[in-house]
Amino acid sequence: MNFKPDWLRLLRATIKRDHGLGWLIVEQADKVKFIRRRGSESSTFVSNIPWGLSCTSEVIQTIGQLRELMETRGLTLAQAGKLTQNKEGSSDINWENAAKDFLALKAGHRTFTRQITETRIKKVLRTLNASPRPTNAQALYNEYAKVYFHRCPEGGVGRRRHFGDMAAFLTHAVNECGADRKWLPLKGDKLDVLIGNSDRTSEKLTPPVKDDDLHSLLDSLRSSDRPDLYLAVGLVSLFGLRPAELAALRVDDNGMLWVGGQVKRNKRTMKNPKPDRFVFPIDIPTMRGEGQRLLKLYSSGLQKLPFAILTAIQSGELKAVGDAFRQLLDRYEPWQSLVAANPGVTPYSLRHSYAWRGTKSYERQIPSRDLAAMMGHTLLIHQRHYGAWTDQMSALASVTKAIGTNPLTADV
Repeated sequence: MNFKPDWLRLLRATIKRDHGLGWLIVEQADKVKFIRRRGSESSTFVSNIPWGLSCTSEVIQTIGQLRELMETRGLTLAQAGKLTQNKEGSSDINWENAAKDFLALKAGHRTFTRQITETRIKKVLRTLNASPRPTNAQALYNEYAKVYFHRCPEGGVGRRRHFGDMAAFLTHAVNECGADRKWLPLKGDKLDVLIGNSDRTSEKLTPPVKDDDLHSLLDSLRSSDRPDLYLAVGLVSLFGLRPAELAALRVDDNGMLWVGGQVKRNKRTMKNPKPDRFVFPIDIPTMRGEGQRLLKLYSSGLQKLPFAILTAIQSGELKAVGDAFRQLLDRYEPWQSLVAANPGVTPYSLRHSYAWRGTKSYERQIPSRDLAAMMGHTLLIHQRHYGAWTDQMSALASVTKAIGTNPLTADV
């Protein structure tokens, strides 16, 4: 019979008392292995703490650090454990190694996207090594803008994309490489001051995620091995779903996807329930057939939605489903970069991308009445929200299509 020593029984009782159920320690290769269980899921981290009676105080201290990092930063146990081992807050972080680690995550991206990101990160490193050296994120942003924004108009997409890649890199450095929290990226007014204001004014609309950005986001999810979040993002964007509608999907015997009519409810419409609606994908032109592939994957049950979304679905609260979807994206670095480069984009913009593709991405537009029906709202609402969408490049594409040549490059 395997008897547990007194010190281990006492330590486990202390952990349970101070941190609740779900925390466990076991021995692995003479080291302390931490386990965090939540429902049917568990995560692990093998520390450098030697197993034995002398580990008691260090284990208790480490669990407190792990919990704080996981709850305040939304980190996984492995990420939090890496920071505790790396002695978070050390000023000795090797920025070159952090950059290599960050760029390695981009290896699966398209060549052009990867090269642009590498160029921007090299500029960040040069700024970090400038004299005098920046001592925090504010100083880094100020110096970067001073050196590299001569040709980036104020308020333009260029500045936002530069800062988007910088923000993703700094977040990675803090969460994964042990950099001090003083290097967390700027947000809000401090960031807006450096981006500046554009002279252009436009109607304030929640923008769609355009085709190239959506393709890059899906590429990132695939290369970073997030098939669960890939499925959720793909269903919302390629089928035009409201995020909460992930809780109301069913596939019929013919393999068709239907959305329950109970999701978009308010006091006025509760007495007149909507029928279920049939939905089908509008693919990104560069990813033909992806919507049907995702539908078959979802229908088969071989790939589940993220655990946080499944938990929210089980709660029966539709708002919780949308909140879980948003939180998962907010913690995902490529999404943070996309938002930084495209002001106003929200998780709901993935649904808007469906209307954008139906109107702008193909040679023939899908009639607004049909798009409205597929998205589950009236034609009036559809035109109110999506009718004003245009930009200079899409307008140029429309003119080019109409006259048969690009008016900016045609011979005169």
